[in-house]
Amino acid sequence: MKKYLLPFFLSTALSLTIAWATVNTNEISIPTTAGGTLIWQPSVQTANTGKMGVTILNTDATNVVWIGNQGLTATTGGGAFPLKAGAAVTLKTAGPVYGLAVGGTVVVAYAADDNQ
Repeated sequence: MKKYLLPFFLSTALSLTIAWATVNTNEISIPTTAGGTLIWQPSVQTANTGKMGVTILNTDATNVVWIGNQGLTATTGGGAFPLKAGAAVTLKTAGPVYGLAVGGTVVVAYAADDNQ
């Protein structure tokens, strides 16, 4: 897992405050296994703030990945949504995000702010 420090600048009329956020990035191989594979789960610290986000990119050229909660199925997605090949989505969620590939193993990449 790679960690990068990115500056975010907040200013007022009287002062300039600099805050730092830790952005975690990773790649996960998502198989066609029923139930889904964990892509990302917020840290305990982040989950307690209610301010978390993750951007997920389907790096495959042809296969879809169902994105949602644990319990995904290949036929219905288990109440999830399909992330098409080459597409990305940004989610604001307090819970874990799972993926299930359709048609073959797919690599997804994610970037998540775990320190808001």
